[in-house]
Amino acid sequence: MANNFIPKEVLAFLQRKKLKPTDHWTDLWHGEHARYFTVARSTYADIVNDVYDEVVKAIADGSTLKTFQDRLTPILQEKGWWGKAEDGVQLGSPRRLRTIYDTNLRTSYAAGRWERIQRRKKSRPYLRYVCVLDEKTRAEHRRWHHIILPVDHPFWQTHYPPNGWHCRCIVQQISQEDMDRNGWSVSETPEITWREWENKATGEIKRIPVGIAPGFDYNVGTANLRVKAREQVAEKLKKINPDIARTAINSLVRSDDFADFYKNPQGYFAVGVVDDLIKQALKTETALCCLSDETMLKNQKHHPDLQLDDYMQINGILKDYDTLVQDSEKSVVAIKKVADKNYWLALKVTRNGKEIFTQSYHLTYSGQIKSLLRKGKRLK
Repeated sequence: MANNFIPKEVLAFLQRKKLKPTDHWTDLWHGEHARYFTVARSTYADIVNDVYDEVVKAIADGSTLKTFQDRLTPILQEKGWWGKAEDGVQLGSPRRLRTIYDTNLRTSYAAGRWERIQRRKKSRPYLRYVCVLDEKTRAEHRRWHHIILPVDHPFWQTHYPPNGWHCRCIVQQISQEDMDRNGWSVSETPEITWREWENKATGEIKRIPVGIAPGFDYNVGTANLRVKAREQVAEKLKKINPDIARTAINSLVRSDDFADFYKNPQGYFAVGVVDDLIKQALKTETALCCLSDETMLKNQKHHPDLQLDDYMQINGILKDYDTLVQDSEKSVVAIKKVADKNYWLALKVTRNGKEIFTQSYHLTYSGQIKSLLRKGKRLK
């Protein structure tokens, strides 16, 4: 798939990703792969940066698999991330590098292609599933060959390729004129059968469409656009009057998109505006506070008592907190009682001082607040 012409959307998809070492590829799920770049079994080695740099370089240069392998192999060997680990798990190998190269290349192109599909769907409103029909083609994928459905059909949210490791399927965007010229017609909605799959790392049971590899049963293009749109909104809110931004956020956190972010965190979401006291404490010029998917997922795991309505309170807490404590150079904690609930909202500023994110958010009690006041510097 190496190509000397790289659509700008393809490279942008990769360049927006943040790096995240993991033990297993399934530690990230669905849309998380649209925001993070990972290499399984990389948590104990500083190889994620090396692999990411070479993947971006390979896609930007249109490099072949062999060139990618030749550049990366000696780097990984020098760092000891090669061969089998002590527990028998495969680390670096030519086959592993082929999988990394192929998966990132195909998902990046798929994400970029979906952006173009959305731009052209008024004039080309249909997608046609296309397989490489040879002996390597999976039987299930072969059955989907030539399915034609509208761009916005739900089928493409689970079956938009790639649909597995080394899947070579693509979609062809077509117009009504293409349909008429070829004598094609819209397909009946395919019947989807499901199977249960257990994530061995977490014990969680997932329902996966038959024919699709676990973790590939989502539309990488939709996830990418969702992440991109949320980031673009945050960037716009940073540049406008804080009072206007605060009002806008009050509407945003009551939207369907925030409800979707709560259920399926992807990217980050603007959730509040801080005042001058917090800006001074964190030594930053930005007033916008965002909630990342990573923090939301951790919060939902450790504080399941918080519901969607509780997360809608963040903007109000930042506007009128009862107590503010600086607990480190780069973080503060705001305490606010709302009705019968005491909220603890910890904020942190990034290293470059240009972004503020929620660090933790939960219900608190008097003992925890007293402990915070003893350790930190009370600002209010």
